[in-house]
Amino acid sequence: MSKPIFAVLVVAVGLVQIGCNTVEPMAQVGPSGPQGPEGPAGPQGDQGAQGPPGSLDLTPPAAPTSLRITSHIRTPPEFDLRWNMATSGIFVSFFRVYESDAPITDVNKNAALVHAEPGGDRQSVVLLFPDSGVRHFRVAAVSSAGVEGALSVEYAVNTASRLAFVADRDTDDKFELYVVPATGGAATAVSGVMGTTADVDTFKWSPDGRRLAFTADIDTDGVDELFVVAAEGGALTKVSGPLVAGGEVGTINWSPDSTRLAFRADKDTDQIDELYVVSAAGGPVTKIGGTFVAGGQVDGFAWSPDGANLAISADKDTLGVTELYVVAVDSSSVTKVSGSLVAGGSVDNFAWSPDGTRLAFQADKDTAGMRELYSVPVGGGATTRVSGAFSGPGQVNNFEWSPDSTRLAFDADKDTNGVTELYTVPAGGGATTKVSGLLVNGGEVRGYVWSPDGTRLAFDGLIDDIDINELYSVPAGGGGITKLSPTLPANRFVSDSTWSPDAVRLAYDADQDTDDVIELFVVAGGGGPTTKVSGTMVAGGNIDFYRWSPDGTRLAFVADKDADEDFELYIVSADGGSTTKLSGSLAPGGDVINFDWSPLATPSR
Repeated sequence: MSKPIFAVLVVAVGLVQIGCNTVEPMAQVGPSGPQGPEGPAGPQGDQGAQGPPGSLDLTPPAAPTSLRITSHIRTPPEFDLRWNMATSGIFVSFFRVYESDAPITDVNKNAALVHAEPGGDRQSVVLLFPDSGVRHFRVAAVSSAGVEGALSVEYAVNTASRLAFVADRDTDDKFELYVVPATGGAATAVSGVMGTTADVDTFKWSPDGRRLAFTADIDTDGVDELFVVAAEGGALTKVSGPLVAGGEVGTINWSPDSTRLAFRADKDTDQIDELYVVSAAGGPVTKIGGTFVAGGQVDGFAWSPDGANLAISADKDTLGVTELYVVAVDSSSVTKVSGSLVAGGSVDNFAWSPDGTRLAFQADKDTAGMRELYSVPVGGGATTRVSGAFSGPGQVNNFEWSPDSTRLAFDADKDTNGVTELYTVPAGGGATTKVSGLLVNGGEVRGYVWSPDGTRLAFDGLIDDIDINELYSVPAGGGGITKLSPTLPANRFVSDSTWSPDAVRLAYDADQDTDDVIELFVVAGGGGPTTKVSGTMVAGGNIDFYRWSPDGTRLAFVADKDADEDFELYIVSADGGSTTKLSGSLAPGGDVINFDWSPLATPSR
């Protein structure tokens, strides 16, 4: 008989019992609590063993290039020796600068070591005194491993105080090039044997004072070619090469390191001026600037302060539209830096900043027929209109860089149409400062120049009286204006003014003492009594033009001082005193038409 099956299900709170087994209830998870504080760091392990030293790079740095001398902000006798250094993988720790009164070689260089400059610098201050002989310079780079590289090519500077001048001194209407010591003495004709119809046109001293470049029609009557000669005279080297029929050389300029010349000429196509570069020793002539639109020409050019580039103004891309370009001299790469121009616009004038980082230029870039002032970084960047807003259709007439490259001075009818005033502005743009002060009704600024140390501006104009052009000085940032010329009678004029290279004095020419007789005066830059330095003039005599000596102690000038309409060359101390005639006896009817001092290491900026 089968037994009955019983199934018992017992349900109790929290328990489930099936048969004889009991299952515990599932636990519920509560919320997480806050994280506890971080425990202390464990002890630092022992430092590992030092690895083997790496190999020392003993590769010598490359030699510096393009040595040159430029003015120093503290004025003569301090000058800046500058150089270029190619970028490479070798870190330059410092540069060694060598200077001697004799050529520098590996044998004698240690005796000539004068300076050590940090590796980031490319310049050193040197002292150069007039008539201290030929000074020789070389520079070498030293790596972080202490390895000195090769010496640069030597740069030698002749400090002799000399003047070159062009005159028909020996034969009337035959203009030759002469060199004469500043102390006086016999003048030497350095332009060589010239035919009866040949004439020297223009000339330039090399920045190192050792050679002269000049243009003359020596070989072909009426065709100016480019020649180089030692300052002492000797054989001529014609460097311009063959010219197309009808072609001739125009503007010339030395490279800052005195090794090359750039010149503008219609060398390949008659009546089409192009730009060329050639070694001062002669050799192949290289055309600069690349391809031009048919009929396009170079209008103006200027070397960059480091000599690596040339800036050119030219209608290169569009015939009749002058734009501004930078050309790398050795690679011939061309960069247009003036940007886009309004229809009908053109670049009119330009200049490198003294440090070579920027170009300033005048152009009717934004408004046709309205010339304004712009600045552009040479390394790349947009152009900036720095002359600011005008109250009407005004114009920037001229501009000039400050010696330290931080500011630009310009004259313009910026605030009142037709009234020219003087302004300064930061090189990269910003607020303009009017520094010429209040002008008499109808007055205007006519000329101006920075002091070589950049602290002041001298300017002349109709400031206090519309009938008298007088000379003034003002701090570079604006402020109190000092009248430098004495109060002049009505209808008298200061014609021109120039700071001495040491920034202490100004020279100016004016009919200050006698109406319509232009004489030469000197005054302190901060004001004071004036000194007439040109001496007594013959009836009808006048100063034609003048220039300071590079050390600021003397002035040379051309004037018909002894015979009316016979223009001769004179020198005088800046403190006044007797004048010395340097040009010697001239042929009847002869005149000095141009002159310049030997550079004494490039006094111009």
